[in-house]
Amino acid sequence: MSRVALLSLALASSLAVACSSASTATKTAADEATPNHAEAREVDQATAESAAEETATASADRRQVGDYVTFTFSGSYRKTPLALTQRVVDKTATTIVVEYVFADKKSKDTLRVTTDLKTHDIVAVARVATDGTAAEVDRAAFETKMAETVAVADENEALVTEEPAKLNVAGSEIDATRAIYKVRIGKKAATLKTLASDSFAWGDLGGEIVTADGKLFYKAELIDAGGSHATAMLER
Repeated sequence: MSRVALLSLALASSLAVACSSASTATKTAADEATPNHAEAREVDQATAESAAEETATASADRRQVGDYVTFTFSGSYRKTPLALTQRVVDKTATTIVVEYVFADKKSKDTLRVTTDLKTHDIVAVARVATDGTAAEVDRAAFETKMAETVAVADENEALVTEEPAKLNVAGSEIDATRAIYKVRIGKKAATLKTLASDSFAWGDLGGEIVTADGKLFYKAELIDAGGSHATAMLER
């Protein structure tokens, strides 16, 4: 039996671990003593190309410091509704730092996550205390919290239709696509609806799973978006 996950609509980060290797080369004493202008030019060119690539990478992610979104997650898949606010707190040419605030009726947990803009690998996770101090934690802490925003259908039977939709985000109306699927939750037939737009910098816009008897199993809803550079979240 196949399983299809309605991925967290806030999670746009790859959790794969990147690895790299370095190679070394040897030179003779004569080679080292002789200036190699061609190599110098190559190094300068490589440095310039690397800087240009980093700038392009940062520009590709339209989110800016101060931008934020808030989603709520509800339904019978969890005991109580969960709110998740993501806010960009820092951004460089190579990384972006987002604070994830998970809140329900009983608790509030803030995790500060640094992500590589090029590879989308998570490079650091820290838990932020109420007094603002941060302590590094294992990446598994973030994965565990994000798992609370994910619902899983046991079987994806068919894509029923895709249709255009409109949604107001940060005061702007954007074009979106609503996809409707026939799925199963255990033995129960259900309908999965997702709402997505390439124009929204944070990822998907919402989704829900409703069983055939009309009961809400899962709902992810965008309830707020904005920030100091809110317009950067939308393509113009």
